[in-house]
Amino acid sequence: MDFSVDELYYYKNLSMISILRIREKIVATVIIIILILAISGLLMILSTIYTNRIVEYILY
Repeated sequence: MDFSVDELYYYKNLSMISILRIREKIVATVIIIILILAISGLLMILSTIYTNRIVEYILY
């Protein structure tokens, strides 16, 4: 199969674009995971504080 130079550049650009799209999806997924972990950690800290206040209120 003979490819012209234009076709080779076209296919190279297509592969580069698909690689960039995959990279964007990976970055977006990582950001979403980090946000979920941060929110769950914050909720854990807040629930711990709230539980400690309830325990202090019951005990004292």
